[in-house]
Amino acid sequence: MDDLLKKFKNVIDEAIELVSLIEEKFKSDNPQHLYMVCLHGTVLEMANGCFSLYKTKNNTTVPVLFRVQLEAYVDLRNLSDSVEYLQFMTVAYLHEKKKILNNAIKRGHQNVYLEALANSKDLRGKYDEACAQIAELKKKGGKKLKVWERFEKAGLTDLYESIYPELCQHSHNNLNILEKKHLMEMDGTVKVSYFQPAEKEQSFHIIDTIAGILADSTAQVFSVLGIDSEKLSKLKTKLEELRALY
Repeated sequence: MDDLLKKFKNVIDEAIELVSLIEEKFKSDNPQHLYMVCLHGTVLEMANGCFSLYKTKNNTTVPVLFRVQLEAYVDLRNLSDSVEYLQFMTVAYLHEKKKILNNAIKRGHQNVYLEALANSKDLRGKYDEACAQIAELKKKGGKKLKVWERFEKAGLTDLYESIYPELCQHSHNNLNILEKKHLMEMDGTVKVSYFQPAEKEQSFHIIDTIAGILADSTAQVFSVLGIDSEKLSKLKTKLEELRALY
């Protein structure tokens, strides 16, 4: 397991080294550049977060961060294909904004977490503005995509049908996952078991996918920013060294 984590960290460290090239090339006035580097930042930070969890024996929490990384990668792939994808991301954001504003209008004064928002100036106007923005974007073809639609657009249906639902089980506290994480049978007796050690075989497949996503995310950003792909050679080598363990 130590060798696996060492190789995993090598991939992450090399991806971090390449951030300086991204900083040099990206243009903050280019919406595609701006949000691709933000999404890549999430992909990178979630990968490093997963490594930290493995190192501190909190490996059962890795799937939660892995899911966040995977969803950011899906959006990055879509945005890499077309800047028009920002319309879908904007509609998704506005729907969440609208929901919170509506909650504040309805129950803001009874909900301590919404009280400040409920007391803000022109709350109804903000809600109406969000609705109007959504309607305007819909006229241009924008809509709130379902998760499967985001994966399908990115050409990642295989991941949606396999890894993604398994990760969701961890986030949703499915009974089978709870049992696997926190119970174990010993001498015919079920016992509580927290912070279970990582299984090397299972961990490899998770780490391999996380590292592969990080490497491809870097490549996607390089392509859109026009950075020489030859500069990815060390990252590819580090990923190959990780995969050579199995």
